[in-house]
Amino acid sequence: MSNSFNDRQLIEISTKQIEDIVDPQYTVIVGSRADGVSFKVDIGRVCYTNRENDSGHSRDKTKSYITGLVDESTLSIERVEWLRRYLREILQKGLRDETVRGYLHNLRYFFDFCDFEGSKPLTLDDLASNYKYYQINLYQKARLSGAKSISTTTLYDKLNDLCCQICRH
Repeated sequence: MSNSFNDRQLIEISTKQIEDIVDPQYTVIVGSRADGVSFKVDIGRVCYTNRENDSGHSRDKTKSYITGLVDESTLSIERVEWLRRYLREILQKGLRDETVRGYLHNLRYFFDFCDFEGSKPLTLDDLASNYKYYQINLYQKARLSGAKSISTTTLYDKLNDLCCQICRH
């Protein structure tokens, strides 16, 4: 791992605190699953183009939440704005916490794909290009997985949500 990777300031925001999203790059969304277990999604890390590949996973047997490290010099102001719009949009819908969690993971997977397999988009044109590549990649994975494949409707829903929310002006 590069020496440029560091921890960053984190702000935990409940799924019910949409008005508190001031600095999305520091945001960790906190909510509760239907079974009462709480979850945290370090979504702010997608604002950095150079970051650790995995985040939010337990790295030891204590199952404590550990955020991924980022290179703070690679913060993208454009991505901060995309994330701010996306979070406000999905959190204003009054969705269940688990649904919000799913949306956030889909967004994180998309930006992980962009930054680790794509072209690290910083403009809407770059984002659209990565989106098309991601769409092809998901469809190929679904076809290759055979009987356990994701349905076309599920893929469409995941991709449509991402595209509509991020690219909305």
